[in-house]
This record gives sequence, C-alpha cells and structure tokens, in this order.
Amino acid sequence: MPPIGVFGPIERIVLVSRSIWVKMKRMSAIKALIIDDEPIARKVLHDELDEFADVVVVGEAGNGRDALSLIRSLQPDLILLDLEMPAIGGFEVIAQLPDSSRPHIIVVSACADCSRMALRAGASAYLLKPVSQTSLRETIDLLRTPPINRDAELPVAPECRHRAL
Repeated sequence: MPPIGVFGPIERIVLVSRSIWVKMKRMSAIKALIIDDEPIARKVLHDELDEFADVVVVGEAGNGRDALSLIRSLQPDLILLDLEMPAIGGFEVIAQLPDSSRPHIIVVSACADCSRMALRAGASAYLLKPVSQTSLRETIDLLRTPPINRDAELPVAPECRHRAL
C-alpha cells in the first residue's frame, strides 16, 4: 500500500474527492509532488495547489530520501522542494535527478540567501517562504509556457532578487 498522501498508479488511484478525479481525467493535468520536512508547510502548499484547476498533488515527502523514491515512482511534472531537510537535503535531491528527465523544480525555502545556488543547481524557480498564492500562480504560469529557456531570467521571489543578481 502506498504511503499516506501518495496516489498509486492511475489504474489503481485512490479517489479522495471528486475534484481530484476530475483533475486526473484531464489530459493536461500537471502532477505535482510536495517535498518539505514540515507537515504544516506541506499542507499550506497542498491547499494552495488545490486552487489550480489543472494541478494535482500526487504525493508528499518529508525528507529527501523518500522524495527520490517518490520522484522515480510517480514521475511528477512539478516538484515543490524545500532545501533544508533531514536525511538528504534539497540540493542533494536536485543533484541526483538526471538533467534529461528532471521535472520542473520550484524551490520553496526560508533561506533568502540560497536562491542563486538553487537556480544554478538546476531548480526552475525559487520562492521564499511563506509563499503567496500570487507568486505561486505566476511561477507555475511561467513554467507551463514551453519551452523553458534556462538562460532566460528565472523567477525568483522579489525579496531575494537583490541576492540572486
């Protein structure tokens, strides 16, 4: 049985609510994985992602080791990743994902000085905790516009822009 908070493969999906079923039926649904060691932070991000009609949270992890396992099994399109976690941290998670199959990664962290390192490590975007619904929406909207040019200006929380440049 999959861990709590994780949906099985689509043919064995556990339907938590009708809204999730409707979202999963859409061909363009974005599968999101939340990785944070703080349960409250995971809940807040989950609640914010529930506001998106085309985003489905397929799982959650509280540390990097569990995250890597879930990334392999669930193959999410989007990862919201905290940097500071037990076992394996966010930077190590990013480093262990192959560039060719790496999903979009939005680093969500309380570390205001880590934005440049996170983007250089391979994150698609960086948001400072607490994340506002507006910032999250703008970032996801930007990431869903293909193709992503990694040399272009990447989204960084306004509070961190002076540190990232």
